Amino acid sequence: MDETVTGSSALKSPWVWGWIGMIVIVMAANVTMIHFARSTSPGLVVKDYYEKGKNYDRTLRERQQEKTLGWQVIPELPQKIIVNQVFSIVLSIVGEDGEIFLPDEATVYLFRPSDASADFSVALKLNEKGMLMAELDLPLPGRWDIIFSLSRGDESKEVPYRVFVDKVGRGLSQHLRE
Repeated sequence: MDETVTGSSALKSPWVWGWIGMIVIVMAANVTMIHFARSTSPGLVVKDYYEKGKNYDRTLRERQQEKTLGWQVIPELPQKIIVNQVFSIVLSIVGEDGEIFLPDEATVYLFRPSDASADFSVALKLNEKGMLMAELDLPLPGRWDIIFSLSRGDESKEVPYRVFVDKVGRGLSQHLRE
């Protein structure tokens, strides 16, 4: 009545096959995730992301200093942006005294988070009303980060916005990052 368990009888058990199956599924999922992690783009905008990350504290201090400048930047963006259709951005800058002023330099940088090869910048020019303006044409649909870079003397300020451009001009959603 004494039976010894042999190796072949253990493989006949559905519990053993269930555990083996679970281990194989977990290993296959891990291999698949490793493959996708190594073969897809990380979606980084800048090549020196590590250096910028190390300087994060300095960036926070600069943003606090920008708030003390008292500049209020008011961009006028269209309600609808359609891919490959020219649109205008008008920028008003109000100083601490409530008066509109012009910086020495003003540039708008446009970044595509998922495709750094589409990034570009345009210098803002004065329009007939004395406000800063740029005419732009975004070549790809999706999310774009817009950064207005302004400087006057030793003072400078960057104001980021995020826009979404649809293929059929569904509309523009804009978010001010604070």
